[in-house]
Amino acid sequence: MFEQPTSLEGNLRKQLVDAIIKMRERGVEDSEARRLLNEWIERTEKDVPTNQPNRNKGAILLNVERARLYRDAGFIEETLENYQDALMQLGNENDRKFATDTAEIIYAEIDALPQS
Repeated sequence: MFEQPTSLEGNLRKQLVDAIIKMRERGVEDSEARRLLNEWIERTEKDVPTNQPNRNKGAILLNVERARLYRDAGFIEETLENYQDALMQLGNENDRKFATDTAEIIYAEIDALPQS
């Protein structure tokens, strides 16, 4: 059964969004912000299953979540890059229902982004 990609909730989401904003404002030199983001990425990548087909799905959902973090921090270019990565990965997904449903969600979220 398809499950919509989940979003981070609560304090962790706020910390990660704030970290992304700080990194942009201060540059990558903000070691605390970089550390927090790197820890989340490493922890989340470790949680991606190692067996196919779940590994591909996990990587796709990680890119969707990363896109949402950038979106919430107000960085549209990075948001679009991560959504595009997820869409490219969906092209290789064997579970067509998952691929179709996830692509629909991604396109809806892209359509909801602020227009420049």
